[in-house]
Amino acid sequence: FAYNLGGAVSSFDNQGSLTRSGTGTATIDGVFTSTGPINATGGTLSLTGGGTMSAPVSLASGAFLDYSAGTFTLNNGLDATGLGAVRLQGATITNATVADTARFQNLDLNTGTLNHIGGVVVSGTGAVLNWTSTAAIQGAGTLRVATTATMNVTGTGSRTFTNGTILNQGTTVWSGTLTVNTGLGAVWRNAAGATFTLSGDGLFTDNQGGATPVFDNLGTFTRNTSTGTATWSAALNHSGAATITISTGTLVLNGGALMSAPVTVTSPAFLDFGAGTFTLNNGLNVTGTGTAR
Repeated sequence: FAYNLGGAVSSFDNQGSLTRSGTGTATIDGVFTSTGPINATGGTLSLTGGGTMSAPVSLASGAFLDYSAGTFTLNNGLDATGLGAVRLQGATITNATVADTARFQNLDLNTGTLNHIGGVVVSGTGAVLNWTSTAAIQGAGTLRVATTATMNVTGTGSRTFTNGTILNQGTTVWSGTLTVNTGLGAVWRNAAGATFTLSGDGLFTDNQGGATPVFDNLGTFTRNTSTGTATWSAALNHSGAATITISTGTLVLNGGALMSAPVTVTSPAFLDFGAGTFTLNNGLNVTGTGTAR
């Protein structure tokens, strides 16, 4: 469905039920509006003209819904479920209002921009959020990884996280060697009861200006697998019933910290207080055979 003859932009308005089957790629290049359900049993449905969606999407295993170009406003009612995946492939995703929430079972952030002002939630049994490449997370809203979900931060190169909040209530694994450029008051929160594993290296760098970004650890933070160096210049808050365990490599903190919960460093690992101001309060107890420097 190609917009290529000029004039007013063509549109595809799904008010009924749209079914996508087959194994290839079908592309809709006009403005796509969906207030009715979409059921994809196979293949890829690629949307390249922007649009608005506020209805359920069902994606069978091997099926994909790609936001490939344009701006898509995803509002209450958009709930993408199933073993297939929604993929951000170059478009911009936003919400109409701060009260709108888009929900996904499987979401891949590859390229493009997540510019949500409301909520984006990844939830459901076995739910997965993959942040694989240069996609920017820069909305002022909250990207929430629910208790049953896993966020994978993979790949190499640079990507940007600014303005809003990433709330991990489930499991996050940073396994890539990459740079996350951050600033403008961004908050990455590892909630109480959640797990954040830093098994890769790279940088979490405060270089986007504005209010100081924060990694707020209220849960379990583990540094393992890699023997290299991970350097974070966002500020660290570590409090409550939170724990930090560093069993391999080096974690360098260059953004200062407020710490009032236990830390375990196991040989040959290191925790380096590299730069910034560190406020170390009751509750902080650094133990283990490794070294804090």
